Amino acid sequence: MKSIYDNWLAVETGADYFAGANTPSGFQSSYDTIADESRLDRVYIIKGGSGTGKSTLLYSIAAAAENRGSTCEYYLCGSDPDSLDCVVIDRKIAVLDGTSPHVREMHCPGASSAIIDVSRFWDSAKLEPHRDEIAAHSAMKQAAYASCYRWLAAADEVHRERLALAEILFNRPKAEAFIGRLIAKLGKTEPGESRTLWSHAVTMKGRWHTRVKESGRIFTVNDSLGTAPVFLALLDRILTERKIPHTTAVLPLTDTPATIVLDSVGVTVTACVKNGSPINMTRFIRDDVPANLRGRIRLTGEITQSCLNAAADSLKEAADHHFAVEQIYKPVMDFKSLSRYGGTVTKEILARL
Repeated sequence: MKSIYDNWLAVETGADYFAGANTPSGFQSSYDTIADESRLDRVYIIKGGSGTGKSTLLYSIAAAAENRGSTCEYYLCGSDPDSLDCVVIDRKIAVLDGTSPHVREMHCPGASSAIIDVSRFWDSAKLEPHRDEIAAHSAMKQAAYASCYRWLAAADEVHRERLALAEILFNRPKAEAFIGRLIAKLGKTEPGESRTLWSHAVTMKGRWHTRVKESGRIFTVNDSLGTAPVFLALLDRILTERKIPHTTAVLPLTDTPATIVLDSVGVTVTACVKNGSPINMTRFIRDDVPANLRGRIRLTGEITQSCLNAAADSLKEAADHHFAVEQIYKPVMDFKSLSRYGGTVTKEILARL
């Protein structure tokens, strides 16, 4: 039976999460969580168009920081898994791509945030003749994204039905008792806040997920009859109520956690790997599940997968126009000057560390 966690490709980089995701309600960014100016020493916001070297600059800054012994958290682009959208250094400084669709402005200009403007290194005179071409590609790209969002909305509706069916056969009191025993085994944890981030994304290059960190103890939740999201959502709620700090990694569909990470105790609970200590969902399923209910759950899984694939296909059409625009911008960029500017910015950031 198809699981909602099937058919996602694993990214090869060591990125932690996606900085945003295409969802049934449009593009959603996680910048308010990962780049909160009130919690960080400083936020640097890169401004520039497609193909202007923003992702390359981010990787360069992160590499320089790591060479100095800093720890970096990497957040990939929710529309292009080969691009970097944000890096957080030592949980003190964030550097991020602040252009569309994840537009970000300074909250406290100069005091806690600054702009890295790479647009100064393109030749506007050479871009002006391509104005109509850029506008046409942008319009076609937006139309493809609109199609993607409609398919994601369809997937979401069907997946909600699957969750409702899973709730019917899910023994919630028994699962709550199990979670209570599991938490008791974690040992003492200091109260803290929790956060929700994207581990999965429907992108212009297909459906991708970041890798689950296989350090510490891992518990694997099998998705029997679509119950894994219900169990993980229950675990998330209980941890939040008890103020146990954790990160919940989610899919771009409503109420669909994939992984819960408790860094303070080195524990990960996930439906995305097979080699952990198993948590068998069949123990929380009614014994008398009607055959027609199983059939409806199977059907919703197949339809959801088809809609997700269609959403990804729409974004593949968007990719043709996105990368066509990149090819217009790259030749008019002064990358040598940008590299020197990037070196100056990197030195400033390292000095703040």
